[in-house]
Amino acid sequence: MEILKKIKSVLFQPSKFFESLKKEKGVKEAFKYFLVLSFVSTILGIIAGRLFYDYYMSLMNTMYGGAFPMPQQTIESIVIFPFVWFIFGLFLSFIIAGILHVWILIFGGKEDYAKTYQLWIYSITPGLALGWIPFVAFFAWIYNLFLLILGTQKVHGISRSKEILMYVLPLVLIAIFMIICMIFFLSLVSTNPELFMNYTAMQ
Repeated sequence: MEILKKIKSVLFQPSKFFESLKKEKGVKEAFKYFLVLSFVSTILGIIAGRLFYDYYMSLMNTMYGGAFPMPQQTIESIVIFPFVWFIFGLFLSFIIAGILHVWILIFGGKEDYAKTYQLWIYSITPGLALGWIPFVAFFAWIYNLFLLILGTQKVHGISRSKEILMYVLPLVLIAIFMIICMIFFLSLVSTNPELFMNYTAMQ
């Protein structure tokens, strides 16, 4: 299949792949690629979530001394929500690409929106293809960042030094903010488990 060839090329020959994007026109092919890969990732994510649910909860209880409450699993949380997020993600891809395009233009990007959309979709291939696998997801998303940096250089002709300023610094700040929010949330749940239990009971 053409999609499988693209996945292999993005993962193992990224430099050559992004250089070849000059031949791809518009966003149609990139969107179709994202649609199929995202759908498969959603299905596999649901399966992995079910298989590893007990392990995840056990790990959380170990980290927080057994104080982390076990949320109820419902058809909404298992199936409906992932597919709602899948559909939302299709529309969100255009918005993210738009934001990314403006950001790239600020730093001297030379191509149009369609090329940025292609860049964004293909650069998140590792996360879509492997992000549903426990413990692999973290490294897959790091590889996403590497591909985004490499792809921006190949597609938009931006220097490596500018790219570090463009991507690494903002992501570090966002990561710090997210870690702080996560620590705050987990601390809140650990000290006030009844709040979380009341929320899950309402679902």
